[in-house]
Amino acid sequence: MVEVELTENISYEDALKELFRYIRGANDQQIVYNMTVPVIGTVRVDSDDGNLMEAKVAVAIPSDAEHVAEPTSTWVKVVVYEPYKVIVKSFGGKIESVERLDAAYKEKFNELARELDGTHWTGIARKNGYIFGMEYDMPDSKGLKRHEVGVVVSL
Repeated sequence: MVEVELTENISYEDALKELFRYIRGANDQQIVYNMTVPVIGTVRVDSDDGNLMEAKVAVAIPSDAEHVAEPTSTWVKVVVYEPYKVIVKSFGGKIESVERLDAAYKEKFNELARELDGTHWTGIARKNGYIFGMEYDMPDSKGLKRHEVGVVVSL
C-alpha cells in the first residue's frame, strides 16, 4: 500500500495528486505502475467521542509487482499491512464534489452500522474506529464510479 496522511496542510486532492505522481514514476526507480484501483480513504475515529484521529488516502500496489519503489515525495509512504477483514456496503453514481462524496460516505456508513445492529457485529462499526471509503471506475461506466464504505472487523 502507498499512502498519504491528510493534515491541515495536505488536502484530499493534494494527496491524490501525490499518489498519482508516485504510480506514474515519481519514485526512486522511476517505476511506472499500472493504474491501481481502488483509491482507498481511511479514517480512524475515537470510539468514545467520534472525533477524527487520523485520515489517509492510499492506492494498492499490485501483489505481482516485482519491486515497490521508494517515493520521492516526503508525503508518500510505503506501508505493508497484514491481511484483515472489512465489511463493506457498495453504492454507485456520479458524485460531483468532495463535500457531496463525504456526505454520501457518512450516510452509507450510518446505514451499514444500522444494518449490523442486531447481528453478532452489533456496535463494531462504532467500536473499532477504522472506517474505509473506496472508489473506482466501473468498466464502460461513462463517468460513473463504484463506491464502497466499510468497517474493519479484524486486524
